[in-house]
Amino acid sequence: MKCATTSLCDILGSHPQIFVTQPKEPDFFCDDGVFARGWEWYESLYEGAIGKVAIGEGSTDTKALLHPNSAERIARYLPDAKLIYIVRHPLKCIESHWPHLVAAGLDVPPFTEALKKWPHMIDTSLYWKQISRYRGFYPDKNLLVLLFEDLVKNPHAVLEKVYRFLDVTPELASADPARASHVSATFRLDTPLLRFLRRLPGMRAAKNLAQHH
Repeated sequence: MKCATTSLCDILGSHPQIFVTQPKEPDFFCDDGVFARGWEWYESLYEGAIGKVAIGEGSTDTKALLHPNSAERIARYLPDAKLIYIVRHPLKCIESHWPHLVAAGLDVPPFTEALKKWPHMIDTSLYWKQISRYRGFYPDKNLLVLLFEDLVKNPHAVLEKVYRFLDVTPELASADPARASHVSATFRLDTPLLRFLRRLPGMRAAKNLAQHH
């Protein structure tokens, strides 16, 4: 979440050898209500993928990381899947979560109270813990971890890495890799809001907690 997955999926979806579902985030494996629709429903999202080399989706809901059965479900139905995980500085991820909840229209308490009320604001930044769950089902060669900061600074190199990971031809890409650079405007690495959040009581404790995990 807040790591430019939408931008990445848009660019990948424009590659002639890649198909990305619409909607980008079906949440099939991490939402029990959606999962109840059944595998045939999920397969129907890929009706336009005939002839493509790589097909996939871009679910980013926190439930995908926190749902106890998501990794097992993915491995059961897609044992040969390749998984791309984009992460950013854990403190900045925690900081961005609060305004994200506010923008969603939720009744959000002040930042430090929100951390106590919704511990998943911190849990989603425990990257090694999350990755380790999937390493229990997939070999490392099927996992690609990207840094949000790298995508902002050098989108061309990151996208070429993704294309090769997916076994598609980088030279056939029609999208300008620089398009990914707009994520820096949407999710700036340092903003007045983030600087304000850092001054809030309890922010230092949150930073230390993230670093220790």
